Amino acid sequence: MAALGVVGVIGLLGSALSIFQFGRDNFPKKESSTSTVSHATIRIQVGLDTKDGLSNAGGDYPDVRIFNEGGEFIGSKYDTGKIKNGGFTDLKVDVKGQQPTYSLFSANNDAVCIAYISQTWPDGQQYGWLGNMAHCHSDSIPWYYSNIILDNKAMDCMWIDGNGDATDVTGFQVHFSEFTQKGDKFSVSQTQDILCNSGPPFKTYTNKDPNSITYWTLSHKRNTIPQYVASPVNINTTTPEKSTTASGNPLARDTRLIKSNKKEHCAVAICQDPSSAGPDFVNPEEGVFCCMKTKKSYPVCPPTTRAGDMSSYGPDNSTTPTNGTTYPPAPESGPCFDLEKNTMRGLVLKRGDPLIMPSVQGYNTIVEW
Repeated sequence: MAALGVVGVIGLLGSALSIFQFGRDNFPKKESSTSTVSHATIRIQVGLDTKDGLSNAGGDYPDVRIFNEGGEFIGSKYDTGKIKNGGFTDLKVDVKGQQPTYSLFSANNDAVCIAYISQTWPDGQQYGWLGNMAHCHSDSIPWYYSNIILDNKAMDCMWIDGNGDATDVTGFQVHFSEFTQKGDKFSVSQTQDILCNSGPPFKTYTNKDPNSITYWTLSHKRNTIPQYVASPVNINTTTPEKSTTASGNPLARDTRLIKSNKKEHCAVAICQDPSSAGPDFVNPEEGVFCCMKTKKSYPVCPPTTRAGDMSSYGPDNSTTPTNGTTYPPAPESGPCFDLEKNTMRGLVLKRGDPLIMPSVQGYNTIVEW
């Protein structure tokens, strides 16, 4: 924790815990001392920072329910509107002057991809949480690159959706104090297993409009154990239901292409991760294109294949990088991705393959990072 200054927030960099520095501009401002009601202010930053944005990355602001350290429900805000692609919204919640240590974020029906969340408490304390915690669970939490830069690093974002057409994850809880750097090293309570798997620090939900959390309490042996508490149900929600049977997954229908040369944005890694979700992606510097609809990777066509320093991706076509990904073969024959035309070359569109049509016939929008 830090008050109105730089805060070290624990997140995942690759598969290991790391510290990310949140500066003053990453936090909502403290409530004026002249106010008669004490609020917590919450900022949710979504992907994607670009003119055209990541299709569907901005969406409905989640319902927010707040609990104190003892698991008592102390405040909420429901159906507060939209967040734009690459933008953020600051939301004030009356917490009766208490410390809002637990927050539950329940998605509405327009999916949103969250890059980070920051909080300013009534007493001025500030905390944060990062969307790259989606990598806690390799096969269950949908994510995508966000291009939101924090501490000189490009953040990933985590998808949540209320009606299940984009992802089964409908909400998540955060115990913010456990994601704050304590001293120069991580404390015993901040191991990756505890933060990801014990429940109270970070937990996702798949039920409709989740309204309960798991929180820490003391047993008679003075060991912390998880307990459960529910908040009032949002009976005044105005968000209409959407049919998911006719339209299918909106992420699979995305007709944009994302192009990035950033070394954090590995095309092979996002293609081989079963939980990644979003538009097709190509990293020209890496020399790999990923069709996100089929999760198949292809080399870019010569002469740009394997341009630049590829030490962070893997030294050659036959090498498996340190993150466990495997590169597609060099395009001596067979399909490859044409960086000038932004289409696949040598790939025949077969009957029943409508999902890969943009990569063959062209994209509506090209987004360059």
